[in-house]
Amino acid sequence: MELEAFISAAGSLVDTEVAPRYLSGARYGMGGSPAVCRPNTAADVVHLVRMAQQHGVRVLPQGAHTGLVKAATPQGEVVLST
Repeated sequence: MELEAFISAAGSLVDTEVAPRYLSGARYGMGGSPAVCRPNTAADVVHLVRMAQQHGVRVLPQGAHTGLVKAATPQGEVVLST
């Protein structure tokens, strides 16, 4: 699958490589994610989001990841770390 190949590319963390810092916010418990994508360019972000949409994969963007309203804690989505 093209999406899996892109997620497995350099700069991504998959399965057991996903660090706990991507899975929990400042105030809430742990979540879960099969992968964390750390794109290098805006074009990488566009490509990932388009492929995820085509394959029905949910994407959770994380920026500062304060987690103050639990919106940054993944619940099975692929994390897009910016």
